[in-house]
Amino acid sequence: MGTEISTDALRRARESFYLSLYSRCFDRLLKAKQEFLLRQYGECVFSLYECSEFLWKALRQMLSHDVPTLRQHMPTRRTWDTLTVRLGTFLTPQELHVLTTFFQDYNPGWEPNPQKRLEAYYGTTLQGEADAAEMIDRAEAVGAILARTQRRLNLAQENLNIGLLNGYLMQSIAREKPCTEARWADYEGAGIEGWKAALLGKGASKLLIHEIPVGGISNAYVLVINPFGEAHPELLSTANVLPGYQRIKSYIYSGGVFVTAGGHPFTYLFDVMTGKMENASTFVPNVPVSVRLTAKGDGKIDVSVTDTTVLVDNLLEQDFSVETTWDDPAKQQAGPYICQVFQSREDRRFWDSDLSGQRIDEFRSFVPSVTGSPVAVLRAHRLGNEVYPVAFVRHGFGSLLHIGLALTQGKAKEFDVAVSAVTEGLLKNFDTYFVD
Repeated sequence: MGTEISTDALRRARESFYLSLYSRCFDRLLKAKQEFLLRQYGECVFSLYECSEFLWKALRQMLSHDVPTLRQHMPTRRTWDTLTVRLGTFLTPQELHVLTTFFQDYNPGWEPNPQKRLEAYYGTTLQGEADAAEMIDRAEAVGAILARTQRRLNLAQENLNIGLLNGYLMQSIAREKPCTEARWADYEGAGIEGWKAALLGKGASKLLIHEIPVGGISNAYVLVINPFGEAHPELLSTANVLPGYQRIKSYIYSGGVFVTAGGHPFTYLFDVMTGKMENASTFVPNVPVSVRLTAKGDGKIDVSVTDTTVLVDNLLEQDFSVETTWDDPAKQQAGPYICQVFQSREDRRFWDSDLSGQRIDEFRSFVPSVTGSPVAVLRAHRLGNEVYPVAFVRHGFGSLLHIGLALTQGKAKEFDVAVSAVTEGLLKNFDTYFVD
């Protein structure tokens, strides 16, 4: 007697399959861009072909769950015309046109023939760097459409699905130890339960909070929150591979929003197998860059440091090209800094808060820079410089939203600001975070 599969279980399996195809589409696009930088144009083309194939299959799975047709490597003219009727529900005519020309050009003759497709590009179509660059530009335009469509689907749900990291990496690994460290985010009202209660309190019944392991992160979630401050669950190995961090980064690249609060993001790696914390950053603090020499009465010279810098090698700067505030012993400042916050008119597009003029404890907030171009949501002046206690930086097709506040013991106000930045800022003005 066969085992019956419930409708709900089948729905979850189909959704999981779709999200896997969706993720692979962006993985291949990112791989193609890396190969392009290495001048591996043939490999770049092949990765773009795989990207278009996963895109086609993801769209079919999203709309029809018609598994047999997924065996086709690419659409035929007839199958694509059939699909566009349903895609019209989610896409604008312009977006449909971009997708149609993309598939038509990637599949000469609209025949699902991988060999013919490769021969065409390796033999005549691909001329070199310029052609590969144009193909990547078009693939990125299509990726933007897919990410935008997924956001529309998420926001159209009766309840907004929010992911909240529960401290595990996979939760299915035997003897896995959950992360219990929350560096600079150990406020007694915070943590997993604190974030959950605060979010539901401000978002009422519209939010559906899911406590998930890092391995459970997917684009089915409108956003994912890390309640562990500077730490996150990880599996450390001698191969120097960080599967937890890579999953987070892939989620952001493919259109997700990841929220960090309290301290410098991605600084500490909590090994779920040993329960130990490892610092992922290399810091050489307080390097003197300016000194003052003062002659003393006894003929000696007094040397005092007037300015310092910090040499840093960390995941945040490496992959997101943004910097945060640091301690400055030359100005006798270490740890959190009490500052007065304010907003510009542009900032209020993302969060029209009533905090201007109030004083809060800033800690490791983003600083303006040419390279990473963080976008300010809430500003402050710190030691004569403007900083962004609440800001986001775009990465691929998604964003990293960082709340640079001290969420330590007794910081009820700062925690309330962090929660409000998510519920009253991000969720109420979600689309504005994706408009350049």
